Amino acid sequence: MHVESGADRSNFSMPPPLVLALLVVVLLVSVTVGSLLVVAVGTAFGFDMTNFGADAGVLTTSADRNRLRLVAGLNQVFTFLLPAMALAWIVHRGHALRYLNLSRLPGLRLTMVSALFMISTFPLAQVLYQWNSQLPLPTWMMDLENSTNALISALLVADGLPELFANLILIGIIPALGEEFLFRGILQKELERWTGSGWMAVWIA
Repeated sequence: MHVESGADRSNFSMPPPLVLALLVVVLLVSVTVGSLLVVAVGTAFGFDMTNFGADAGVLTTSADRNRLRLVAGLNQVFTFLLPAMALAWIVHRGHALRYLNLSRLPGLRLTMVSALFMISTFPLAQVLYQWNSQLPLPTWMMDLENSTNALISALLVADGLPELFANLILIGIIPALGEEFLFRGILQKELERWTGSGWMAVWIA
């Protein structure tokens, strides 16, 4: 588990509780602004934002799907990516990239270990998914899940390479970067500074 050196800590001197409180504020502001923007853009494109999942049937053309991708992308950026980058800039400014661990590329060994770990845990993830799908849920939750799945399935249709690349960015790159920046880059780092325990920080985050 990575522990910051004394030189690292000197540049990140704001107390962890204060950083986490500021993160909550930035997150709430960003999500609020993002939600308003998503509703405005979605409504402008003709999507029913009050019953979003019901719009799966209207995604019959690449233009419709790209409009929805823009709406979904805005939601992801304002929920994860933007708050993390904004907090890093507000708190650390000149050291924001290093704070988010973006100042250097990971080593080959770490990359190979990470890839091996992801591959080896895939069967466990599938088992957990099966267990989760068998949980008894209220009817309204089942309806919401089914409509969301229908919307995602319609969105994943790729009529050519441009849509395929758009899906990779929307489903693979933006969520991965946003969640890693927010949870590992900030939340886990600050929890480790606060508790002094890397393992506790991982579990809490």
